[in-house]
Amino acid sequence: MGARQRRGRLGFAHRIDVKENNMCLAIPAKITSLDEDGLATVDILGVTRSISVDLTPQAKEGDFVLVHAGFAIEVVDPEFAAETLEIVKQFPDLVADEVAQG
Repeated sequence: MGARQRRGRLGFAHRIDVKENNMCLAIPAKITSLDEDGLATVDILGVTRSISVDLTPQAKEGDFVLVHAGFAIEVVDPEFAAETLEIVKQFPDLVADEVAQG
């Protein structure tokens, strides 16, 4: 069947692979610095990663973004980011691979 893109009831984007029943989450991260080359350094649950902000050119230092597959895909409200991260912390196995891959 292939993969479908969905936005869950909690608002974070994920991809469901129907064949393997895998899910990829977009995790909120805080931008700690921006480079001139379209890259940003972010903090994701205490882990620092370099990501692309090409899809979110309006993002600036201090903003929260949803990060998926190394790309900031949406700038989000700090309250939404905090609430989502609190939920994510309750399911560490769901995000272990996402944070490790950055």
